[in-house]
Amino acid sequence: MKYIRQTGLIAISDIKRGDIGATSDAYARAHFTGDFETDIITVNPYMGFDTLKPFTAYSSPDKGGKGAFVLLCTSNPGMTDIEHQELAEGGLLLERVGSELQRIGEEWRYSCADYNDQTCGIFGAVVGATQEEDARWLRDKYADIFFLIPGYGAQGGAARIAATLLDKAGGAVNSSRGILCAWKKDEKIAAARDAGSLKLEDIADAAARASLFSKNDLLGAKASL
Repeated sequence: MKYIRQTGLIAISDIKRGDIGATSDAYARAHFTGDFETDIITVNPYMGFDTLKPFTAYSSPDKGGKGAFVLLCTSNPGMTDIEHQELAEGGLLLERVGSELQRIGEEWRYSCADYNDQTCGIFGAVVGATQEEDARWLRDKYADIFFLIPGYGAQGGAARIAATLLDKAGGAVNSSRGILCAWKKDEKIAAARDAGSLKLEDIADAAARASLFSKNDLLGAKASL
């Protein structure tokens, strides 16, 4: 984390915090200050929206301008167990979360002068690239929310789905294993590993190639929309 801050890059920490009062206060302090300071975290809202409040305290510029991606429509198959459940008043549970994110975004946009000209709110949404039937609907419904898009690559999410989610307010596509573990699928590197001559540079080069492939794959899919 120190190295990332020194380079000026933006760090997103996928920690999925979500707890009550004092515990959320401690999580916010731990991840937005000190040795583990990061720029953006992921947050689980399903214990209630009060669990989000401690993280907004660090969103103003004088507190570091921190942000969060809130779980909305995740990439795992079991997301339908909770996120796709219908509410008694109509709509899905994930839509209730989306409405709250829109409310928070509007509240901050108009209450803080520094955010008046911003397209997106202080909270983005985690929307997986594995649910093709939901992609266009979610992108159109939450046109002003920036998405963190997991599921592309190792989880089977297609570039065309990710490209759809990148429309309008945009987003950031995450590919973890597909890049970090790319060296495991390289026959030459596998041979070097078996021979005991594997080098860190080999792993880094494989990751770089996988990153470039992903970039071109996503750009190609975006261009074909």
